[in-house]
Amino acid sequence: MKERQVLDSEHLKQSNTIVEAMYRMESHEQLVMLLAFKKINQLEQNGVNVDATTAIDIDALDYARVYGVSKNVAFNAILNAQNNIFERQFTWKVIADDGVVSKKTGRWIHTKEEVDQKSRIRMYFSPTILPFASQVEKNFTLIDLRQTSGLGNKYAMRLFQLLLKWKNAEYAPIFDVQTLKLQLGVDVENGEYALFSDFRKNVIEKAVKKINTKTNIFIKKVAYKKDGRVISHISFLFDYHEGKNITPDNGEDFALELSKPKVARKPRLEHKSVTVAKSGENKATISMSEDQAQMYADKIIRAIESGEEKAAFKAVAGLAKIGENMPDFKKRIKADLMAGELNMYRSALKELGCSVRYTR
Repeated sequence: MKERQVLDSEHLKQSNTIVEAMYRMESHEQLVMLLAFKKINQLEQNGVNVDATTAIDIDALDYARVYGVSKNVAFNAILNAQNNIFERQFTWKVIADDGVVSKKTGRWIHTKEEVDQKSRIRMYFSPTILPFASQVEKNFTLIDLRQTSGLGNKYAMRLFQLLLKWKNAEYAPIFDVQTLKLQLGVDVENGEYALFSDFRKNVIEKAVKKINTKTNIFIKKVAYKKDGRVISHISFLFDYHEGKNITPDNGEDFALELSKPKVARKPRLEHKSVTVAKSGENKATISMSEDQAQMYADKIIRAIESGEEKAAFKAVAGLAKIGENMPDFKKRIKADLMAGELNMYRSALKELGCSVRYTR
């Protein structure tokens, strides 16, 4: 079996360029490429030396079986994908030993065929692509291919994959907007979706709706964070259900909430104030009950996870220790509140409708 070459820095850059180029493909093109790369890797594992003369066949029946569509739909998809892939190209930079920078342009496949009475396509891959087949497949097969076929949207497909990497995290992932655009395959260099309103409407909102109705991830909230007057970060609060597709009961309400983001209402509070006797700068002699402390610790953590912009919650978020997960941080906040360590949380509690009044 031919061993894969170890990627040096230049090859790694080229590999990343190829992966990013594949993100820009339409979803049915990506699915055909995934099947092709799987076949390339299987051939090499069986000792076949795959090169530019090796035919890689994709059968409509295989596509239909893997992605759960009819044979006719499958054939139309693979034929259209093959034609588009044949026309596609990508460019990467190369730095020579003398420091001179040049640009190289490559294609995915150099030859295509349609065989067996229109039930199969045959592709011959470019030598530029073949060394990176396993790396590209690795980046795309963290996902359930049958679920991605139902997404029908390249941005939804990629966002689904990104969120899967965070399914076991204790907090909502936050993405820089410009980085997220690149990760989703938006053509930033040519100004695609340069206006954030267009990006939100045509990419984020549509992808979220697809993911919520077609996969086992349900995105409960999308929070937009500002840097001055510009949206700089996006966070996704979601649930992951193993082996189960989730369809929201209130799809219309959810769509309305996404298209017209609203300022979150202050939560209803069972306790409006806490009165403590002062005994130093940061500690009180009277503390919250366990129920009170649990309630406010929960509310503070939820505000932090949802990307709340207010300085009071940002200040509390800054109290988290390096490597501390959210459940442990919440336990520490609860313990502080029960112990009377209220001053550091005073502003956050006030935002939640609970005033802390000190008496001497």
